[in-house]
Amino acid sequence: MQSLFGPVIRSAHLPLVAWLHSQTNGRHWLERWAHRTAPDMVLCNSEFTAATAANLFPQVRTEVLYSPVGTTTGRSWDDGRAATQAEFQTPENAVVIIQASRMEAWKGHALNLEALSTLKDLPDWVCWQVGGAERQSEIQCLGGLKKKADQLGIAERVRFLGQRSDVEKLLTASDIYCQPNTGAEPFGLTFIEALTARLPVVTTAIGGALEIVNEDCGLLVPPDDAPALAGALRRLILDRRLRERLGSAGPARARELCDTKTQMQRLYECFSSVSRRRLQNAGVGQLGEGSSRRKQQCT
Repeated sequence: MQSLFGPVIRSAHLPLVAWLHSQTNGRHWLERWAHRTAPDMVLCNSEFTAATAANLFPQVRTEVLYSPVGTTTGRSWDDGRAATQAEFQTPENAVVIIQASRMEAWKGHALNLEALSTLKDLPDWVCWQVGGAERQSEIQCLGGLKKKADQLGIAERVRFLGQRSDVEKLLTASDIYCQPNTGAEPFGLTFIEALTARLPVVTTAIGGALEIVNEDCGLLVPPDDAPALAGALRRLILDRRLRERLGSAGPARARELCDTKTQMQRLYECFSSVSRRRLQNAGVGQLGEGSSRRKQQCT
């Protein structure tokens, strides 16, 4: 978008804000193309992403804005949980470990299965893997995961639920959210959704997850460390009070980071500051406040 429409917006003398939602090294041909038109501001979805913004737009003001996420639903313990578990042949007393993400290798599905395979001695846990496969690489990833679950001897305890439009319901019917990324998430909206559903989050200590998950609401483990991951899962499976304590802190943490009203207000303030600065640079700063406001609205 920046590459195609940045020059158009500039030619119309309008404020230009670039949205950076993943780390960048500035070397991809699309990034080099985008670099040719410097924006007035770069909005980033995390501090992790913002740390690389200068690779693309050096000397451009950078702001971090966590994406607004509806964080008021919370978790409701009702008959829906039992019905959802029954739908996927999950015993009612099972501890459900859920992962909801794209079928891409760096999301850590395989590491999740490897860790769980060392917990066969623990009864009554089931893993739900939520996510469909569309591209060929995702289809291959999903096929490999099913094969791996079988080879590890846990196929009967892993459910591949495919593409779902009711992830919120699935989270509500679960007990632990585990997504042990082997590559860094730019932010991780799925973690926010899990926290909103009062689930303790287990993930690796890399990328945007470090800005979301703390000791109050989840457990962080080193990357690519199956024994450490298994240890964290074992603690949570065995300790219901720990699960409930960490889970109960989730909604407040999600609101702190991604409350819709707060983040939309911040977005408005960012856009307004860019608009004011452009008007001032154009010599409009000497106008009265009312005139400036009307011109901003027109812009």
